[in-house]
Amino acid sequence: MEKYEKGYHITKKDNLPGILKNGLKPRIGRKSNSVNEHEKLLCFFTDIRAVNAWKERLYKDEPFDELAILSFELNDMQYEKRIDSVGDFFTKDTVLPEKINVVEIVKKREAINVNSFESQYEIIENKITQQCIDRKNNINEKKEKIINELAAYEHKKWSEYQSRIHWQGNKRQDGSIEISEIDIADIERYNKLDFENIGEIDKKELREKVLETFYIMQDNNMLDNLEIPDEDFLRILAKVEYTRMNKWYKYMLSVCKRSEGKYIIPADKVDLWENAISTPYQELSDKQKQSDKIEVDNIFIEIQRYKIIEKNNDNLDDEDIEI
Repeated sequence: MEKYEKGYHITKKDNLPGILKNGLKPRIGRKSNSVNEHEKLLCFFTDIRAVNAWKERLYKDEPFDELAILSFELNDMQYEKRIDSVGDFFTKDTVLPEKINVVEIVKKREAINVNSFESQYEIIENKITQQCIDRKNNINEKKEKIINELAAYEHKKWSEYQSRIHWQGNKRQDGSIEISEIDIADIERYNKLDFENIGEIDKKELREKVLETFYIMQDNNMLDNLEIPDEDFLRILAKVEYTRMNKWYKYMLSVCKRSEGKYIIPADKVDLWENAISTPYQELSDKQKQSDKIEVDNIFIEIQRYKIIEKNNDNLDDEDIEI
């Protein structure tokens, strides 16, 4: 395989502080999952002229001003060429912060050859520390943005759950909905089990449902700060999701009318919930948004519980060693 001097990677500028701390680490992201790639890889390209194609591929809706192009030497790295939707090259190595530069592409005032990239543009590289110092991040604004993004996804999941129940149910003349027997059986079965006792197929489905939450937190550089292994974190998210579903279904059944053993959602609740289903998160009332934000808070409560348990386990191990 032909050897290359440099690799290039495009990312959000908001990720630079985390990259400064931890470097560029192989990971599983949205793109890798979409092609069934479940091995942690760091993908990059070797021709700076391909930056527009990569921007279109990864950050189509993001303005260039919000993105950073990073470069790093390939001399001491093990990497492979790959032509598919994941990337042109990939490595399983971590690129250390001190080996990463931020690339600026500046158009020259006078171009000798308009068909030549090199004659039209000047490539300027600076250490990543300069970019992080110069970039002003409003921490509170960023935190609120992340919470809203996570809450919007919580609203989307709830809407999909509730829409399916309404669709599979029997709508009555008075506007109420009789929940289908299949849904009742599933709800009652789930409500009798805690997360640890559900089947592997159910856990796999839950894992798929929370992948977007995982990616939102990964894209905002939150996972490195949490310092929780990816698989453990996905399990935390799946457990929170399972608890969330059970809590909602118990509430839904509690407001239903009972008739001949059937659960019937009252017409006023049908109208209320169908209106919420059809309303994008951004257009919900502050009160409605708050319920989704509470679900986001539950994620962090479970993370804290996990860390306490892990810390206690570490202390027990230390005691065993001392004895």
